[in-house]
This record gives sequence, structure tokens and C-alpha cells, in this order.
Amino acid sequence: MRLIRLYLLVAIAMLYVSDIVGQDTLRGSYNVLRLRPGVFYATGTVTVRDSLIIEPGTRIYLGSGVSVLAEGAVHMEGKAGSVIELLSIPEQSGQGLVIIGQHKGDVIIRNCSFSNLMLPLDFEFGWSRGKAEVTNNEFVRNAGPVAVLQVLNAGNPLAGDITGTEMLIRGNLFAENRSAVYIQDFMNEQLRLRIEDNAFVSNRIQEYGKYTFSSNILFGRMDKLYRKNPPVINGNSFVNNYLWDNASDSMVHHANIGVYGSMDSVRITDNYLGGKDENKNRQGIYDYLVNYTSPKLLTESNALFPSDRVPPHIYNSYRLPAREQQRVNYLIRDGQWRIVIDSIGTDIDDNFDLSKGMQVLKLLVNRKVDISQAKVIYTYMSDSLKAIDTLFNCKVELERDRDVLVEFSYRQDSMLRRHNGYLLIKGVTGENGEYVPELSIGYLHYLALYREAKAMAELRKKRTELKDSVNQVKIKPELKLSQERYKKSYEIGFMGGYALYYGTLSNRSLFKNDFNGGLGVEFRYAMKNNISVSLGMMRIKLTGSDLRSDDPLKIARGMSFITPVTAISAQVEYSLYDTRYYYRHGRKLNASIGFGIDYISFNPKGEYLGKLYDLQPLGTGGQRLSGATNAPYALKSFGAPITAKLRYTINRKVVYSVFASYHMTFTDYLDDVGADAYPDPIAIAAANPSNPDAAAYFSNPTKRIVNKGQLRSGSSGGSDGFFTVGFVLAYHF
Repeated sequence: MRLIRLYLLVAIAMLYVSDIVGQDTLRGSYNVLRLRPGVFYATGTVTVRDSLIIEPGTRIYLGSGVSVLAEGAVHMEGKAGSVIELLSIPEQSGQGLVIIGQHKGDVIIRNCSFSNLMLPLDFEFGWSRGKAEVTNNEFVRNAGPVAVLQVLNAGNPLAGDITGTEMLIRGNLFAENRSAVYIQDFMNEQLRLRIEDNAFVSNRIQEYGKYTFSSNILFGRMDKLYRKNPPVINGNSFVNNYLWDNASDSMVHHANIGVYGSMDSVRITDNYLGGKDENKNRQGIYDYLVNYTSPKLLTESNALFPSDRVPPHIYNSYRLPAREQQRVNYLIRDGQWRIVIDSIGTDIDDNFDLSKGMQVLKLLVNRKVDISQAKVIYTYMSDSLKAIDTLFNCKVELERDRDVLVEFSYRQDSMLRRHNGYLLIKGVTGENGEYVPELSIGYLHYLALYREAKAMAELRKKRTELKDSVNQVKIKPELKLSQERYKKSYEIGFMGGYALYYGTLSNRSLFKNDFNGGLGVEFRYAMKNNISVSLGMMRIKLTGSDLRSDDPLKIARGMSFITPVTAISAQVEYSLYDTRYYYRHGRKLNASIGFGIDYISFNPKGEYLGKLYDLQPLGTGGQRLSGATNAPYALKSFGAPITAKLRYTINRKVVYSVFASYHMTFTDYLDDVGADAYPDPIAIAAANPSNPDAAAYFSNPTKRIVNKGQLRSGSSGGSDGFFTVGFVLAYHF
């Protein structure tokens, strides 16, 4: 009999509690729903009448229009590194979690992630609980038009607390959403509300152009009707929140806090609204200064920077000069001389014009972050109005474990100056893996110029269509009388100029390297329109030495070389103007750019006791030692040249050109120094019985102490190259 009773109790418990572990589909009603770690799909509305318990590591996908209705207690308590995720099925728009009805239990939502939902968290009208805590959650990239978090007026609590339900919204991240946090009544006799230490970052409230109280990321009503329970809005951070016009795809207004109602004033303290500039802080506040019937927000005690209690985020950015241009001051502190670098830069934002250039970008972060996966993406507008993305391989480092420094190369800075574009910094995370919102620099300026260029393109298109409708007959174009056409089929020319080595032994400052003369010949064939092909041969000399470097590590290495080079280059050239026309009274200048392939012959040499030695036969990198895994390098290699040329037509037979080329080779041994380990000096001397002292010297000229396996080049991989600049005097047939 006792056994039968036990079976009945177990059966009743199984009917009452749905403890789901392996099931992957949710829909319908449950008394108690407990979800253990795993992936679940809600294909229809889920109603939980008494208790909803979700354990860390659980992920729930909501189908289109699907909500989870919680009529009782809610315990969704994730952990750092094992959060609870509530999101939509791909290509669908799930609704979210709805707290509905009155219940004595609590609502605890902690360390959860809400994304791609229409209304992620909704406290419906008349709700009440023992208490409600929404803490340390991430609301990111939700697309719904109503709200990302909605708190409607609460009903009378069943627990008998006449002071109302206590609600805490603390430590949450609201980022990159399209709708706001809506509090129906900030001051409510049934609700004791605290909004503390939250981050509202890079949200774009989708409206249609008019700035009102509801156009802000945090908004609600404050009436004199309620005298109890004034809200606490303290320690929050508001960064880059905008009202966005859907029709024109443009920023209308800063959008941080909006209030309306009959209350005289309300104080909000220690919130970060942009810094110490009160006028700038006020740009994103809708209160009595915008509409005199609204309450006044007292913001005199706002923070100069966000607290480290707020989720990690980038709250400001500065454009700094290049490191070599930053001023170095020597000051006495604590009785000692200290070096102080003046790196104060220009405060920039999303309206910054990147065509002014960028050398160092400093990003201020309120907490420690991880930059190991950080990416810098540059998007610019092409001539055809297409957006082109480029991943910048920038140097990214931390300062004080939290501020991020992004250093741009000369080439990247030049690219920023040439185009209309914007930067996107992404992939930064908190030290515990928290999401750090992406930051864009110059996006608003980019959009403004893009809309202007698009309008001009449409205007030109309409003008062309109108012109074509008038001119129905096509007119064959004729050459101007001032132009004489003839075929410039072939050219042969004499080349002269200088060569400049750039590789393992070169100085980082290009023009501090050796210039050596060179001579050659070039054959050129103009094919058609703007396309030509050329074949050239040039005999040059390359030299380099660590002792002329600014790098103390290279000076300590002390290697040097000299090598004769014969380079045969075949290139395809594209000219700015048609090369088949001779402008007798018109344009005589023409510019071109070419690229192709090199065949290079070289033989590095070194000087020891006044005598030159061929270095390759000595095997200075240990190539000729017994058991060596690195074979002797070849003295011939292919390469890839790129050439810029400016041509001047002197007369019908003679053309004078100046050129600059960079030849990237497919070898790391132009200078004899590749990614080889320092060999044992005794072994390499023994391997070269005819020149033992020279072989040992060239393998380690300064006899510096090295570690086993230390590379002579300092790093693995890479290749050497060289520049050539000069002139071509050509005769055409």
C-alpha cells in the first residue's frame, strides 16, 4: 500500500513539473517548466503558470511571433561564461519574454542575452511580483519597433507590501538596438524602481524624423498624481544613441533620456552623458528645455566618465599625432627625472571627416578589455557609389589594461585621406568575454557625402536621359583638327637611374638606405587604347648594412652585403590617356601604372679584411653543414614589380619618361640573411677549410651571444625587395 502511494506521488509530480533535458521543441502550457543546459526551439506560444526555471548554458530560439508568457516566478540565472540566450530562429522575428499577471514569487533575470527579438522583455500592465531583478544582461541588436525592455504599470502586490514591488534594473548592456527602454510611469505607487549602472550604447531609435520624448533610448512619464517611490536613475552611461530617420537613413538627433508629464523636476545623478560639456550633454535630453510642459531633469552632478561598475564599452575616442610627433617632456617627480609624453589629441566622434587622416586612434574604455580578436575595418565609397570593405592590419595595443590604441600605417593613413569612408572597430571583449559594442568613426559624415553623391549621380542620369531623348541620331565622333592620329606601335629606350635596397638589413627610414646607380634598356609596344606591354632589362647594384640602422638590435647583429643584380621585367601598363594619339597642340603629358613579373639574378658578397667573398658558397646560415635541413639558396628568383611612370612627348619620335618601381622578390636572400638559425662557428669554419675565418665571420660578424635556434634574420618568413627610380629616353617607330 505504501509502495502504491509512492508511485501515485511520483506520477502527480511528473504531471505537475515538466523537467526538460533532451527535448528540443517547446510549445503549449506548463505548470512548472525547468530547462537544463541545451538548445530549445519554441515553435508556438509557451505559457508557464507557476514557475519558469532556466539553468546556465541554455539557448532558446523563438519562432516568428512566438512569446514565452510567465504568469509566476521566473529564475533565469546564468553565469559568466555560461549565459542564458534568448533569441530568434534565423530569418524569423520572435517576440520575447512576457511577465504577466500577479504572483508572490520573484522575477530574477541575470546574466542572460537577448538578441534579434521584437520585444525581448515585457512587464505587462497590472503585473506584480515579490521583487523583480534584471541585472547583468545583454540586450544587443534587437530589431523590434516598440521597446527593447518595457515596464508597464504594476498592480497591487499580493505579498501585502503597500510600498509596491521593488524593481532593480542594474548592470545591463543595451547596445545596437532599434527601440527604447520604456517605463510607463517612472514614479508609481505600486513600483519602487532603480535604474543603475547600465550602459546604453550605439542604439538607433527608428522613427520618422521628429524628435519627441519617445525618441530616446530611455523614456517614460512622471506625474504629480503619484507622490511616493521616486525613481533612482544613477550611474548609467549613455554613448552614441541617436534618433534615426528611416526615410532618409540619417541621424536626426542625439537620443538619451526623455520624460513627459506634470512633475516639476526629478534628479538623476552620476550618469555619464558625454563628459563635462553641459551643452553637449543636453543634446540628448528631452525635458522642459525642449517642451516646457515636461519635467525638468536635474543633471548638475553627472559623471565625467563611466564607472567601472557599468558593462565594458568604449565611451570616447581621440585622434592622436604619430608617436614620433608626440612631445616628450622631462619633469621632476618624487625627486627623480621622469619622461612624460604629451599625447593629448583631438576629441572625435561619428561626424569626424576621415579624409583629414588618422595616425593614432585612442579609445577610452571604462573597464579592462581583451583585444586579441579586435578588428579594424575601413569602408569607403567607390566611384560607382559602392561600399568597399577593407580589413586594416593595424597595430592594436592596450594602455592601462583598458584604453585601446590603434596605430595606422602611412599607407593606411593615405588611403583614409583619398576616400570618403568610415572606420569600424569590432571584436573587443571584456576580460570575462562580455560583448563590447562596435564603434564607428566617421559614419555620419560618410552617410552625408554618400547621399550628396547619390543625388548628383541621379541628376546626371536624368540629364543624360533627357539629352538622349532629344538627340535621336548618333553622331560619329571625329578627331579635332589639332589632333593627328598615328600608330605608336614600338618604342625602344635607354634607362638610367638609381636602385635602393629594402629588406632584412635595411633602415626603416627608406631614404637612409644606400642609393646605387643602374643602367638598362626597355622595349615597349602600344597595343590599343590605354594598354601597353613592356620588356626591360636593368643592371644595378644593391648594398645594405646593419650598422647604418636606427635599430639597436640590428646594429648589434652587424651584418652587411653588396650584390650585383640583373633584373628582366615584363609588365602590362595602363595609361591615363590613349597612347595612340599625338596631341600636336594639346596634351603631351601622360601617366601610367604597370605591373608584371621579374626574373632576377643576384650574387651577395661580403668584405672581410679588405677582400670580397661570395657568401652563398660559404653557407653562412649553416646550409652546408652536415645534416643541415636548410638547403643552399638559389641565386635566381622571380619577383613582382609595380611601376608608376610619367611620360612627356617631346616630338613625334622622341618620348622622355621618369619612373619609380618597387620590385618585390620571392627570395629572402638578396642580402644573404634569411630565416636560418645562427650556426656553430666551429662547425661552419670546419665546413669551409679554404676560408674558415671568413665563413665564421660572415655567419656572426659581431660574435654576439645568441640563443640556440635564434634566427639570423630576427623573424621567420618575409622577402627582400628593392626600389628603382630613373628615366627612359625612348625612340618610337
